[in-house]
Amino acid sequence: MTKNRFFILCAVFTFVSAQFSAFALMPQTEKIIDGFLNLHAELTAEESNEIARSKIESYFESAKNLLPNEDAEQGMLLLDSLHLMESEPYPIDGDDPKAKNRAFGEQMKKNEAFISAHEDDGSISKWLYLFTGDVTSYYMTRSVASTFRHGMRVKKLYELALKKDPLLTNANINIGNWYFYAPRIFGGGTDKAGDCYELAHLSARTKGERYMSALVLSQFFFCEKQNDQYESLMNEAKKEVPNSKEIARIKKFNAQGISLFEYNRKKSGVDEHQEDED
Repeated sequence: MTKNRFFILCAVFTFVSAQFSAFALMPQTEKIIDGFLNLHAELTAEESNEIARSKIESYFESAKNLLPNEDAEQGMLLLDSLHLMESEPYPIDGDDPKAKNRAFGEQMKKNEAFISAHEDDGSISKWLYLFTGDVTSYYMTRSVASTFRHGMRVKKLYELALKKDPLLTNANINIGNWYFYAPRIFGGGTDKAGDCYELAHLSARTKGERYMSALVLSQFFFCEKQNDQYESLMNEAKKEVPNSKEIARIKKFNAQGISLFEYNRKKSGVDEHQEDED
């Protein structure tokens, strides 16, 4: 990061911290979400998919009982979205790819219906915009048609989340990913992505946010061939989750000259199981 860029980001961070502090959810709901995102990082050290899924189910079931009544409807949409997304990387015997894809599509529609019904009353939280963007992103990459249909909507949802809280780490990471992969003709660009990743890292509050922002920013610097920053950030991520198998896997393909971004681009492709039912 250049000194000028660093000082600009620090100025943005200081200004935004002073201006944005209100949330649409109860503090207990915020705490539940932070816990789920911390679990996301911790699960990368688990030995088996079965153990990971068991921990996800346990957290999900306990979180449902802890939701404040004030957030009941929106809170369940958030938890259902997180449950789907956190389970996806840990397939187990009996998982049906078609049913899983349908579940993402159905969740996307439920979230969007709530947003449409409440977009004028100010009750939609930053998290619902963020997770709706994430669920849509998971769903749309299974089909070329869905990618074209929903791509700009995903960007808009992340922008709406950031309008609520410009320092929301995961929203900055994910809109950064959008910029990284999108062609410049549609508004993409790695320079924009880098700014988002750096702001995400600067504003990270929790274990889960520190882990993910350090990991993603490390890969940006890997692409930029800034090896000192890359190594430092990989070490930061490892400090948060010392036994992360995700870090070990990323370092393995980094050693082959492949970034996480390139790996994900090759991996995503079009899933033959997708049923485009929009």
